[in-house]
Amino acid sequence: MKKALTILIMIAMLAAIAFAGCTSGSGSAGGSATAAATQTATAAPVATGTETPTDSATITITDVAGRSVVVPDNPSKIAVSGSGSSRYFAWLGATDRMVAVDFQDSSLLKRKAETRPYMLANPQIK
Repeated sequence: MKKALTILIMIAMLAAIAFAGCTSGSGSAGGSATAAATQTATAAPVATGTETPTDSATITITDVAGRSVVVPDNPSKIAVSGSGSSRYFAWLGATDRMVAVDFQDSSLLKRKAETRPYMLANPQIK
């Protein structure tokens, strides 16, 4: 009896999952959630410039909380923050634009510089 009840509950759960994917929603809620997720995903790796742009080429980024920031389209100076960010800029060949790293990255770089290949290739990152 207990085994039959377990199988019946599992079948009901599978049916609920199968029918939930087949329902037609209004589409607006799913579309806006997808758009917000896409915008968030593209906004995350963008670094802010430290100078005001000389021309009108700027990008406005809005996160999920509704906060907006305006950054230059092609920043000349970049302050790197967060774990691994300096590695990404080294891979992109943009270490000449880096003007600052946060304390966590700078202390890690000083202690383990010999173990990080991107630090061996770019010793000017300190």
